[in-house]
Amino acid sequence: MRAMIFFCISVLILTLSAAILPINGEEAVYSDTVRLHVIAASDSERDQALKLAVRDGILELTGNAIQACGSADEAEAALGEMISEIEERAEEILADAGEVCEVEAQLGYERYPTRSYEGVSLPAGRYLSLRVKIGEAAGKNWWCVLYPPLCVDSSRAEEKLSAAGFTPGQIKLLCESDNPRYVLKFRLLEVIEELLHRAADSIGGQQYRR
Repeated sequence: MRAMIFFCISVLILTLSAAILPINGEEAVYSDTVRLHVIAASDSERDQALKLAVRDGILELTGNAIQACGSADEAEAALGEMISEIEERAEEILADAGEVCEVEAQLGYERYPTRSYEGVSLPAGRYLSLRVKIGEAAGKNWWCVLYPPLCVDSSRAEEKLSAAGFTPGQIKLLCESDNPRYVLKFRLLEVIEELLHRAADSIGGQQYRR
C-alpha cells in the first residue's frame, strides 16, 4: 500500500513539475543557489540571540571565500573545506558568551518553503544548504541565501544574481514574485514541496554530507 501511495504521489509531482518548472531555465534556480540554515539550541531569548551571533560569525568567516566563487559548485567546494573551521568559530562565539555548547555544521540538501529576503523570494524546493545546529537544535531557525551572497546585503540583488550567472528569467522569478504569474507558480511549487516532503517521510529521512 505504501509503495502504491508513493507511486501515485510521484506521478502527480512529475505532472505538476512538467507543467510549471521548465520555463526560461527557472528550474536551475535550485542548482545555482546555496542556502544558510542556522538552528538555535532553544527558543529562549538568550539562545535566539546566540543564534544570531553565530550567524554573524559564520557570514564573516565565509564572506571572502563566497565572494570569490563564480558558481554554486565553487561555493559548495569552498564551504566543504571550511566545515571544521565553521564549527570551531561558532563554538568560540558561544564560549565567549559564557556558553559551552557543541555546534554541528553539515553541507547537504534540505527542503525549504517559499522564503522572502528583502525583495528577493526563493520558491519552495530542495536546495544545497549549509546547516548549522547549535546544541540540541530545538529552537527557531534562521535562513538566508549564502550564494549568491545575499545574506548580508540584498540591496543589489539583481546585480549579484546576474554576476552569479542567473538568467533574466530566473532574476524575474526571484525579484518580481509579487507578479500574479509568479505568485501562482510559487504556490504550485509549495504544493509540490509538501507532496515531496510527505513522500520523503514515507521512505526515510534526509541525507547530509560532512
